[in-house]
Amino acid sequence: MKKIIIFSLILLMTATVGCKRDFLDINVSPNSVTPGSISPDLILPRAEHAIGARMATSYRTYGSWCGYWSRSGTYGPNAEEESYNITSGFGAGEWSGWYDILTDLDIMEKRQMFWDKPFMKVLPKH
Repeated sequence: MKKIIIFSLILLMTATVGCKRDFLDINVSPNSVTPGSISPDLILPRAEHAIGARMATSYRTYGSWCGYWSRSGTYGPNAEEESYNITSGFGAGEWSGWYDILTDLDIMEKRQMFWDKPFMKVLPKH
């Protein structure tokens, strides 16, 4: 019985030590976009569009609170927004959208030195 337990432990240790995490990771696309493979020229139009879209559509809640906008009588109320019953996930979509834009601008700023485009370093800072 003792030999079977020792053999099982040795077999288990050999199996766990011999396997790597990326053993089955064979489907890596060579065409996938990474921060190192993209040019700042391709990031800038997308970032500008995303900033414009955010600025045009993102402040409905705050406009309602300040009294700039109000809903019509036939529109269903947003109870969380109108009662100021704010939960921890209230601005999560807003934050993730802005964070995505800031990540693009950060990549553009860092990649400009590799592409020899010094004006791309100034744009994300304004």
